[in-house]
Amino acid sequence: NVTVGYSHRPEFDDLFSVMIGVPIPISKGSVQDPLRRASEAAEAAATAEELALYNETYARLAEERADAVRASDVSELLRTDVLPQARAAVQSGLAAYRVGSLDFMAVLQSRMAVNEFEIERLLLAAEYQRALAAIDALIGVIPGGER
Repeated sequence: NVTVGYSHRPEFDDLFSVMIGVPIPISKGSVQDPLRRASEAAEAAATAEELALYNETYARLAEERADAVRASDVSELLRTDVLPQARAAVQSGLAAYRVGSLDFMAVLQSRMAVNEFEIERLLLAAEYQRALAAIDALIGVIPGGER
């Protein structure tokens, strides 16, 4: 650095000054290199943390989607196949009970099976909605907002 200065002094002679400065790195290797390595390590740690968070979110999203698909598929299977057959078995059991070829406990057991299937279907519907809510939370959808 070169600095030149001038000062006007009314009661004294004018003052001229010239300064020359040379920067000398005294501790470049001992101080700056570790700080640079620490900064690079902090940056790498932040990048790794971001990637880990992304992977965790993606894995949770995949799990919730699988739960939603499973709940939907099993609920649909119960609604379209299992429940109609179970209801038909109840009707058949009632007809057999009326003619005396089946005892009442068998009819009650078949009706209880229908009730259990219906409860299971409702639980699956609740699980499906829970999975959708978890997916919305993961991707940041505001409740009641647009998808």
